[in-house]
Amino acid sequence: MSSPRHTPLQIADADPRTCTHDVRVRALARTPLFADLDERALIDVDARCGMRSVDAGEAIYRAGQPAERLYVIAQGAAKTTRTTQDRRELLSEILAPGDDVGVLPALGETHYPDSAWAIVPTCLLTLTNANLDDVLRRHSSVARAGLTVVSTRLRDSQATAHRLAAATTEQRLATALLLLADRLGVRRAGGTLVNAPISRDDLADLAGCAPETASRLLARLARDGIVETGRRWVRITDRERLEAHAPDH
Repeated sequence: MSSPRHTPLQIADADPRTCTHDVRVRALARTPLFADLDERALIDVDARCGMRSVDAGEAIYRAGQPAERLYVIAQGAAKTTRTTQDRRELLSEILAPGDDVGVLPALGETHYPDSAWAIVPTCLLTLTNANLDDVLRRHSSVARAGLTVVSTRLRDSQATAHRLAAATTEQRLATALLLLADRLGVRRAGGTLVNAPISRDDLADLAGCAPETASRLLARLARDGIVETGRRWVRITDRERLEAHAPDH
């Protein structure tokens, strides 16, 4: 059932672009690169990070640009996309607080292989190549984790892009909804709420289709009892049936 006038979202009143010290350290502690560090080491890493605020829909970086910074999401959410041969932007990954995004020469890449975009207003921690080199020298566990993180991300994003390139629009939309639920979802009575303001245009961008197509397919999923939607929100009410619409999720 759709409820356009009511929103179940619980977004913090504080400006999500305001990154306090505690918020930054908690985000770093959830980042695979820094997962083995103790609090003192995390504070040391934080001291070497810059900060950047981006608005919803703003590019964090674009594919092909020189890889100058590694980013960690402290607050907010982002997505990465890859461009197909027919110039479509297809979703690669949904990113939440604690996820790192981007590459640096120190991690084996000189240019960004994908594009990254903020889904909602987002606060990012940034590490330049020089600062990351300094972190790697000080904390050997980060270097070991970096090799695993980079290889895993590239393999997974390439597999996702390849799978979605051959998928139907309905399959891409289902995959986008599942990724949103996995990365930004909170369990509530009746299903999993994507706890971020998501418009039809956002879903269309994530699925690589026209907004009208996304609205039509989302309405069909709602009629079938698979999702509930309202103004800029969506809840997955039957995950098993939604997975049946996605290609090998």
